[in-house]
Amino acid sequence: MTGLPLSHIPLFAGLDGAAQQALLARMTRRTAACNEIVFWMGDPGTALFIVNAGPVAITVPDERGDHITLQVLGPGGVFGEISLLDGGPRTATARAVSDVIATIAASQAFTLIHIGWFGTWITMNVLAAAGLLPPRLGFDPYPFGLLTLIVSLEAIFLSIFVLVSQNRQVERDRIRTDVDHQVNVKAHLEIMGIVQRLERIERAVKERPQGM
Repeated sequence: MTGLPLSHIPLFAGLDGAAQQALLARMTRRTAACNEIVFWMGDPGTALFIVNAGPVAITVPDERGDHITLQVLGPGGVFGEISLLDGGPRTATARAVSDVIATIAASQAFTLIHIGWFGTWITMNVLAAAGLLPPRLGFDPYPFGLLTLIVSLEAIFLSIFVLVSQNRQVERDRIRTDVDHQVNVKAHLEIMGIVQRLERIERAVKERPQGM
Protein backbone atom coordinates (compact mmCIF):
# COMPACT_ATOMS: atom_id res chain seq x y z
CA MET A 1 0.00 0.00 0.00
CA THR A 2 3.02 2.27 -0.16
CA GLY A 3 2.23 5.61 -1.79
CA LEU A 4 -1.53 5.32 -1.29
CA PRO A 5 -3.42 7.84 0.88
CA LEU A 6 -4.93 6.64 4.14
CA SER A 7 -7.27 9.54 4.83
CA HIS A 8 -10.23 7.73 3.23
CA ILE A 9 -9.84 4.82 5.68
CA PRO A 10 -11.77 5.56 8.90
CA LEU A 11 -9.21 3.75 11.06
CA PHE A 12 -6.48 6.22 10.03
CA ALA A 13 -8.53 9.29 9.14
CA GLY A 14 -7.58 11.04 12.39
CA LEU A 15 -3.83 10.78 11.76
CA ASP A 16 -1.93 13.75 10.41
CA GLY A 17 0.02 13.60 7.17
CA ALA A 18 3.35 12.76 8.79
CA ALA A 19 1.83 9.89 10.78
CA GLN A 20 0.12 8.53 7.67
CA GLN A 21 3.37 8.63 5.72
CA ALA A 22 5.22 6.88 8.54
CA LEU A 23 2.52 4.20 8.65
CA LEU A 24 2.57 3.80 4.87
CA ALA A 25 6.30 3.20 4.98
CA ARG A 26 5.71 0.14 7.17
CA MET A 27 2.95 -1.32 5.00
CA THR A 28 3.18 -3.74 2.10
CA ARG A 29 0.82 -3.46 -0.84
CA ARG A 30 -0.81 -6.64 -2.11
CA THR A 31 -2.96 -6.90 -5.23
CA ALA A 32 -5.41 -9.78 -5.54
CA ALA A 33 -7.19 -10.83 -8.72
CA CYS A 34 -10.91 -11.57 -8.80
CA ASN A 35 -11.72 -14.73 -6.78
CA GLU A 36 -8.13 -15.00 -5.55
CA ILE A 37 -7.79 -16.30 -1.99
CA VAL A 38 -6.11 -13.83 0.38
CA PHE A 39 -5.85 -16.47 3.10
CA TRP A 40 -7.58 -19.74 3.98
CA MET A 41 -9.36 -20.62 7.17
CA GLY A 42 -6.83 -22.35 9.42
CA ASP A 43 -3.79 -20.53 8.00
CA PRO A 44 -1.45 -18.96 10.56
CA GLY A 45 -2.30 -15.33 11.22
CA THR A 46 0.74 -13.10 10.87
CA ALA A 47 -0.76 -9.89 9.46
CA LEU A 48 -3.92 -7.86 9.22
CA PHE A 49 -5.24 -6.45 5.96
CA ILE A 50 -6.84 -3.14 5.00
CA VAL A 51 -8.98 -2.96 1.87
CA ASN A 52 -7.90 -0.07 -0.33
CA ALA A 53 -10.12 -0.82 -3.34
CA GLY A 54 -12.57 -3.49 -4.38
CA PRO A 55 -14.66 -5.87 -2.25
CA VAL A 56 -13.29 -8.73 -0.15
CA ALA A 57 -15.61 -11.54 0.98
CA ILE A 58 -15.12 -13.19 4.37
CA THR A 59 -16.46 -16.76 4.23
CA VAL A 60 -16.71 -19.92 6.33
CA PRO A 61 -17.68 -23.43 5.23
CA ASP A 62 -21.05 -24.84 6.28
CA GLU A 63 -21.80 -28.46 7.17
CA ARG A 64 -21.86 -29.38 3.47
CA GLY A 65 -18.54 -27.72 2.74
CA ASP A 66 -20.07 -24.81 0.83
CA HIS A 67 -18.62 -21.39 1.54
CA ILE A 68 -21.06 -19.02 3.23
CA THR A 69 -20.29 -15.32 2.99
CA LEU A 70 -20.32 -13.69 6.41
CA GLN A 71 -19.38 -10.22 5.29
CA VAL A 72 -18.25 -8.30 2.22
CA LEU A 73 -15.76 -5.56 3.03
CA GLY A 74 -15.26 -2.49 0.87
CA PRO A 75 -12.54 0.18 0.88
CA GLY A 76 -11.48 0.95 4.43
CA GLY A 77 -12.47 -2.47 5.74
CA VAL A 78 -10.07 -4.26 8.08
CA PHE A 79 -9.79 -8.04 8.38
CA GLY A 80 -7.38 -10.61 9.76
CA GLU A 81 -6.84 -8.75 13.03
CA ILE A 82 -8.20 -11.51 15.30
CA SER A 83 -5.51 -14.06 14.44
CA LEU A 84 -2.85 -11.37 14.60
CA LEU A 85 -3.87 -10.41 18.13
CA ASP A 86 -4.46 -13.86 19.66
CA GLY A 87 -1.81 -15.73 17.67
CA GLY A 88 -4.30 -18.40 16.59
CA PRO A 89 -5.12 -19.66 13.10
CA ARG A 90 -7.40 -17.80 10.71
CA THR A 91 -11.06 -18.26 11.68
CA ALA A 92 -12.41 -17.61 8.17
CA THR A 93 -11.38 -17.46 4.52
CA ALA A 94 -10.83 -14.12 2.77
CA ARG A 95 -11.34 -13.90 -0.98
CA ALA A 96 -11.17 -10.99 -3.41
CA VAL A 97 -14.50 -10.87 -5.24
CA SER A 98 -16.18 -9.00 -8.06
CA ASP A 99 -19.53 -7.41 -7.23
CA VAL A 100 -20.18 -5.67 -10.52
CA ILE A 101 -23.94 -6.21 -10.78
CA ALA A 102 -24.73 -5.12 -7.24
CA THR A 103 -22.40 -2.14 -7.46
CA ILE A 104 -23.87 -0.90 -10.74
CA ALA A 105 -27.51 -1.46 -9.75
CA ALA A 106 -27.06 0.43 -6.48
CA SER A 107 -25.19 3.36 -8.02
CA GLN A 108 -26.52 6.83 -8.71
CA ALA A 109 -25.31 6.53 -12.30
CA PHE A 110 -27.65 3.55 -12.81
CA THR A 111 -30.64 5.67 -11.76
CA LEU A 112 -29.61 8.66 -13.87
CA ILE A 113 -29.05 6.50 -16.93
CA HIS A 114 -32.55 5.04 -16.59
CA ILE A 115 -34.11 8.47 -16.14
CA GLY A 116 -32.36 9.71 -19.28
CA TRP A 117 -33.23 6.56 -21.20
CA PHE A 118 -36.93 6.58 -20.29
CA GLY A 119 -37.25 10.32 -20.83
CA THR A 120 -35.59 10.20 -24.23
CA TRP A 121 -37.62 7.15 -25.31
CA ILE A 122 -40.98 8.64 -24.32
CA THR A 123 -40.21 12.15 -25.60
CA MET A 124 -38.99 10.90 -28.96
CA ASN A 125 -42.04 8.72 -29.55
CA VAL A 126 -44.48 11.41 -28.40
CA LEU A 127 -42.90 14.04 -30.66
CA ALA A 128 -42.83 11.63 -33.61
CA ALA A 129 -46.54 10.84 -33.09
CA ALA A 130 -47.25 14.61 -33.02
CA GLY A 131 -45.37 15.11 -36.30
CA LEU A 132 -42.57 17.12 -34.74
CA LEU A 133 -40.00 14.41 -35.51
CA PRO A 134 -39.64 12.01 -38.47
CA PRO A 135 -42.20 9.18 -38.27
CA ARG A 136 -39.46 6.54 -38.27
CA LEU A 137 -38.44 7.73 -34.78
CA GLY A 138 -41.87 6.81 -33.42
CA PHE A 139 -41.04 3.10 -33.23
CA ASP A 140 -42.88 2.63 -29.90
CA PRO A 141 -46.00 4.85 -29.80
CA TYR A 142 -48.16 5.33 -26.72
CA PRO A 143 -48.74 3.29 -24.52
CA PHE A 144 -45.09 2.33 -25.15
CA GLY A 145 -45.54 -1.42 -25.21
CA LEU A 146 -41.91 -2.20 -26.08
CA LEU A 147 -40.59 -0.02 -23.27
CA THR A 148 -43.03 -1.62 -20.84
CA LEU A 149 -41.83 -5.08 -21.88
CA ILE A 150 -38.16 -4.15 -21.44
CA VAL A 151 -38.77 -2.57 -18.04
CA SER A 152 -40.81 -5.56 -16.89
CA LEU A 153 -38.07 -8.00 -17.84
CA GLU A 154 -35.47 -5.86 -16.11
CA ALA A 155 -37.62 -5.68 -12.98
CA ILE A 156 -38.00 -9.47 -12.97
CA PHE A 157 -34.24 -10.03 -13.13
CA LEU A 158 -33.54 -7.39 -10.48
CA SER A 159 -36.15 -9.00 -8.24
CA ILE A 160 -34.43 -12.36 -8.67
CA PHE A 161 -31.09 -10.80 -7.72
CA VAL A 162 -32.69 -9.27 -4.61
CA LEU A 163 -34.27 -12.58 -3.57
CA VAL A 164 -30.99 -14.44 -4.05
CA SER A 165 -29.19 -11.78 -2.03
CA GLN A 166 -31.80 -12.04 0.75
CA ASN A 167 -31.46 -15.82 0.87
CA ARG A 168 -27.69 -15.47 1.17
CA GLN A 169 -28.15 -12.89 3.91
CA VAL A 170 -30.40 -15.26 5.86
CA GLU A 171 -27.78 -18.00 5.58
CA ARG A 172 -25.05 -15.57 6.64
CA ASP A 173 -27.12 -14.54 9.68
CA ARG A 174 -27.59 -18.18 10.64
CA ILE A 175 -23.85 -18.84 10.38
CA ARG A 176 -23.11 -15.71 12.41
CA THR A 177 -25.52 -16.91 15.11
CA ASP A 178 -23.84 -20.32 15.21
CA VAL A 179 -20.39 -18.73 15.40
CA ASP A 180 -21.50 -16.38 18.18
CA HIS A 181 -22.93 -19.32 20.11
CA GLN A 182 -19.71 -21.28 19.75
CA VAL A 183 -17.69 -18.27 20.89
CA ASN A 184 -19.96 -17.78 23.91
CA VAL A 185 -19.74 -21.45 24.86
CA LYS A 186 -15.94 -21.38 24.54
CA ALA A 187 -15.73 -18.21 26.63
CA HIS A 188 -17.99 -19.77 29.28
CA LEU A 189 -15.84 -22.89 29.48
CA GLU A 190 -12.66 -20.84 29.73
CA ILE A 191 -14.14 -18.69 32.49
CA MET A 192 -15.25 -21.80 34.40
CA GLY A 193 -11.75 -23.22 34.05
CA ILE A 194 -10.24 -20.01 35.40
CA VAL A 195 -12.65 -20.05 38.35
CA GLN A 196 -11.78 -23.66 39.14
CA ARG A 197 -8.04 -22.90 39.03
CA LEU A 198 -8.54 -19.91 41.32
CA GLU A 199 -10.48 -22.08 43.75
CA ARG A 200 -7.67 -24.66 43.78
CA ILE A 201 -5.12 -21.92 44.38
CA GLU A 202 -7.26 -20.52 47.21
CA ARG A 203 -7.56 -23.96 48.85
CA ALA A 204 -3.83 -24.52 48.48
CA VAL A 205 -3.10 -21.18 50.13
CA LYS A 206 -5.49 -21.95 53.01
CA GLU A 207 -4.00 -25.42 53.51
CA ARG A 208 -0.46 -24.09 53.51
CA PRO A 209 1.12 -24.32 56.98
CA GLN A 210 1.51 -21.03 58.80
CA GLY A 211 4.97 -19.52 58.81
CA MET A 212 6.07 -21.01 55.48
